[in-house]
Amino acid sequence: MRRGQWLVAAIATALITVGVAGLTGAPGHAIKGGQRGPHVPAPQRVQLHWTNLGGHSTSSVAVASWSPDRMDVFIRGEDGALWQRTSENGKWSQWHSLGGSLLSGPAAVSWGPDRIDVFARGQDNGVSHIAWNGSRWSSWDTLGGIISSTPAVSSWASGRLDVFVPGQDGALWH
Repeated sequence: MRRGQWLVAAIATALITVGVAGLTGAPGHAIKGGQRGPHVPAPQRVQLHWTNLGGHSTSSVAVASWSPDRMDVFIRGEDGALWQRTSENGKWSQWHSLGGSLLSGPAAVSWGPDRIDVFARGQDNGVSHIAWNGSRWSSWDTLGGIISSTPAVSSWASGRLDVFVPGQDGALWH
């Protein structure tokens, strides 16, 4: 994550987390809690209370949540590997490496309970992928392509992922 670059992710209903890399490169975290339920109040200016999550990010930060009161934060560490730190019910785990050899920051998404998929630009300049299935992480696999920077990923249904990548030709690929 470039210093000062913002990332916003919604977790559950009306619970929003914001991540940013500080001047040290360490990811930071702040939460704005809201009402749960179908009626979310309009955005408002709030005072955020930041927590330094430690570690050292060399890229953008990705956040995904597969259940209420849980979020998984991903960074590319100084060693080029994917690193993860989890918050469950407000309690943070330590950073741990998921391996890989990445050239970009990660993109992460959950399409259902106990499921997270993470994508990044691998050493071959293609799309690399790793997934959590509820009990363990998969091995890294290569999805091919030649991309120029960090992928983006979205999910709009259970089992459905849409990955978008900037190609070497300058076009956006899906």
